[in-house]
Amino acid sequence: MAAPDSPTPPADPDSPTPPPPDTSRPEGDETAPQPLFGVDADRLTDAAEWIWQHREQLTDLVQRIPTLLDDAGRSIASAGDGAVSTADLLAGTKDRPGVSGLAESAGKVLAGCHRELAELNEQLAGLADQLDSINIPGVGKAFDVAAVRVRDGATRVSRVADGLADVATSMSSIGSGVGDAADGLRDLGTNLNASAGTLRGLLDSGAEVTSIGKLGGSA
Repeated sequence: MAAPDSPTPPADPDSPTPPPPDTSRPEGDETAPQPLFGVDADRLTDAAEWIWQHREQLTDLVQRIPTLLDDAGRSIASAGDGAVSTADLLAGTKDRPGVSGLAESAGKVLAGCHRELAELNEQLAGLADQLDSINIPGVGKAFDVAAVRVRDGATRVSRVADGLADVATSMSSIGSGVGDAADGLRDLGTNLNASAGTLRGLLDSGAEVTSIGKLGGSA
């Protein structure tokens, strides 16, 4: 036969009050709210509320995405075409010489003129020497004055020839520099046109986004 339960002793009024039970969830408790992808749930809720409050503005924006992409693509393509046209103007094409070709051609022509003047200078100097060497008996060197004038003319021709040589070198350098600039512009135009094509390629994606925006606006 079981013994009867002993009576509970009365509480001591001088003993300390026990602390309240701990109702907090221990660390690692699966029932505790966990962040989603590292973002606090309250922040996700605030973001969702903001999107809902501004849904009309967002819908209008996504509906205008295709137009914005098309306008940007057209502007970039126009800039690319302009760069290529400028490059063709500078460098020239198969059917039309450009600034670069004209400058190089002018340099070659001037270089040819320099050679011709240099040869003329040599001929005049030789003529002056021949005139200076003529000695007529009883008269002396009757052509001394003529020789001096011819030699002076040869000196002037030499100075002009040297000036043409400098100009010819400058024109050739300009032609080369313009050609390099034209190549850079042509590469820029090609890259701009490629970027425009990429933007226009996004129009299909923009159309899909617009459809989604329309569905959101009708909700």
